Amino acid sequence: MTGRGSGAASASGCEVRVELTSVNGRGLNVKARLPDALAPYQAALEARVRETLERGTLTVAAEFRRAGSRARIHRARLAEYVRELGAAGKNLPPPSWEALLSLPGVLESPRDEAPLEKLLEKALAQALKNLEKDRAREGKALERICSSLLDQAEAAAAKAEARRVPAQEAYRGRLSERLKAALARENLKLEEPELRRELLLYSERADVEEELSRLKVHVAEARRCFSASGPVGRRLDFLSQEMLREANTLASKSADATLSLAAVDLKTALDRLKEQVQNLE
Repeated sequence: MTGRGSGAASASGCEVRVELTSVNGRGLNVKARLPDALAPYQAALEARVRETLERGTLTVAAEFRRAGSRARIHRARLAEYVRELGAAGKNLPPPSWEALLSLPGVLESPRDEAPLEKLLEKALAQALKNLEKDRAREGKALERICSSLLDQAEAAAAKAEARRVPAQEAYRGRLSERLKAALARENLKLEEPELRRELLLYSERADVEEELSRLKVHVAEARRCFSASGPVGRRLDFLSQEMLREANTLASKSADATLSLAAVDLKTALDRLKEQVQNLE
């Protein structure tokens, strides 16, 4: 799911800001960009994010500021960089001060007494709360879309259900004619009870009652998920796959034009549903 959320916390002249940006993703992928002062807490930050979110690609950008402070140059580290650059090639142009000062660890923030980890936790908690509010608004819109697609799937399944018995009877009649013609060509005879048994066996294989029954159960469970609390995206993803499986079986069994068209409508709605639920938390 997409969304944005920000948070800030300050104490003892120190301020930490956190900006979260989320885009759609089937799993959870956390990308954190932290300044050197907050880098030691990256593992704890990612663990806190995973406690709250389950899906999406999340970018975490954090800033650390100290009012009235001045950065200090780490001279030993700067000298080491200069030696390494010199050893890399004498014909290289000398680096600018801007480039040297941007190297990792060259500029150090003053030692701070403020609890940076606590400030980061507080800012992150606020950002996560705002992100969840933003994602919840999108979730409501996606819920309406998915509900409409479930309505379309149910309408297509109802058409298939209405045609199921007449289609099976028509298929049995066509099968009987073909079987009798084949027996006549081969000059063979089949007693009526045996003929009826064979016709019943083959026509039962083309019946879609079980597929439609399971489809109704899956649709009902999908609607229940939308009314439940907590993450439902993975559950709906699984249900949409199972519904598509039933729709594909229904299409493969269909020996009737009306049933085939209903299966096409059903698969179209369920394909779109599967795409949408992958965006849900």
